Amino acid sequence: MKIDYNRKILSLLQQPVNPQTNKVVILLGARRTGKTYILGKLKNKAKNTLFINGDDYKTTTLLQNKTIEEYKKIVGNSKIFIIDEAQNIENIGHILKIIHDNI
Repeated sequence: MKIDYNRKILSLLQQPVNPQTNKVVILLGARRTGKTYILGKLKNKAKNTLFINGDDYKTTTLLQNKTIEEYKKIVGNSKIFIIDEAQNIENIGHILKIIHDNI
């Protein structure tokens, strides 16, 4: 029996990705296992989604040293905020806490 792990993981991720639950979800896994692929699929299925890539220098500088008001402008009307390669963004935990608690 072949198991489609990508579909199973995507299904699990979609459950808590409900704008009413106001949660931060972290997808962890080994290199080259399809995390970016799954996040792309999630982005395409969800509405009002902001997707950024932490590998992009512009993204890392965009999120650094901002006020709550500046983060509100970045997130805009997005109900779901996806950051691929978030580990490349300095102080990402603190940044996400500010966004989660205030937006």
